[in-house]
Amino acid sequence: MHMEAQCVPCVLNRIVYECSLAKVSKKRSAEILKACAAVVGREFGYGKATAEVSTKVHRLAYKMIGKDPYAGVKKLSNEIALELMPKVEKIVANSKDPLKSAVLASIIGNSMDFGIIGSKYTGPEHLRHEFDTMFKEGLGVDDVEKMKKYMKPEAKIVLATDNCGEIVFDKLLAQEIKKSGAYLTVIVRGGVILTDATRQDALALGFDKIADRILDTNHKGGIAAVGFSFNEIKPEVKKALADADLIVSKGMGNYEAFENSKYKPIIFLMRTKCGVVAESINLPKNINVAKLIE
Repeated sequence: MHMEAQCVPCVLNRIVYECSLAKVSKKRSAEILKACAAVVGREFGYGKATAEVSTKVHRLAYKMIGKDPYAGVKKLSNEIALELMPKVEKIVANSKDPLKSAVLASIIGNSMDFGIIGSKYTGPEHLRHEFDTMFKEGLGVDDVEKMKKYMKPEAKIVLATDNCGEIVFDKLLAQEIKKSGAYLTVIVRGGVILTDATRQDALALGFDKIADRILDTNHKGGIAAVGFSFNEIKPEVKKALADADLIVSKGMGNYEAFENSKYKPIIFLMRTKCGVVAESINLPKNINVAKLIE
């Protein structure tokens, strides 16, 4: 996805949010924001990829902050999602269409994404109170039936995960995919970035007992890319994407990376929390989306 003017304040607001989470002093926060703003000013331009620019900005921010600012938020996100898991498991098990229910739950988990301008959510606690409401909303775009034609024995399916918290519900989606007999590859981040899930998160949740394999993206200095940096990903990840009969892409960061890529067919599962993302896919903001591109 290409950057719009609205992306500039959003990226910089993320840096302010990260400094706040990390309890960085006001003086140091100003230094970090100034340095990151310089990167945005240098890199921003018509046709530039949002994920590419965001990656450069966040790698600098993390280096200057000196630690993962989202560590506490990620832990809390997983804890809250796990609290809800027994209820969500029952919903999926008792559903007339378990795959669609698992897809919807997975997308609702994607609402746990913070530091976005205009978002009413500042932490994962909202999910305790709003899961049922968002589930009743259903899918604003529903391509689950189209998705099903790719789910067959020995089909190669890739699940590209996104945030902590939502990855708890992604486990239910992974289970439903495996019921088709498909060969499932789960891809997580190869290092810390935003609230994105890593191999450690996937293993802690038991994905190794569901998926046929877990791969992680490449990274520099322990800091991953926002979404996917296709010129950095490991050869086995690149091959998994190229060979996939279907890619299941979770979240806006992955959408931003995959939208203009060669990888098809792909189904985007996300909550349209950002106006620029919603506009790029020609959909309203704040709806649950399961959009298949063939």
